[in-house]
Amino acid sequence: WPSLAPTSPICLPCASIAALCSRIRVLCCSSGAQAARAFATSDWNPPPPPQAPPLPFQFLGRTEVLGDAKGAVIHLRRDKEVISVREGERIDEQYQLARLGAGELEIVYLPLAAKQILVMGSR
Repeated sequence: WPSLAPTSPICLPCASIAALCSRIRVLCCSSGAQAARAFATSDWNPPPPPQAPPLPFQFLGRTEVLGDAKGAVIHLRRDKEVISVREGERIDEQYQLARLGAGELEIVYLPLAAKQILVMGSR
């Protein structure tokens, strides 16, 4: 390749041409994969936000004891395990029973603070 260096330190158009020619030389002398990467498009969209996994619980029932100020005990099943929990208590390290609603439970997936609804009576 002929030298396309600027003829004087002040010649800006020549410097721009020399820089462009050095880039072209790199692309032309590179492998096809490297040249393709130079003009590859980028995905500028951010990744989707993380989401909580589907609730692993099934509603089994509810026990209310008369005169017990702590509230109802909710019985859930995860695989073969039966879990009894009250409103506000943690189910495990990842889930908390946040609220008892009319016919539904609000369960929070703690790592993402994501609220999920489990309908009472759903199995």
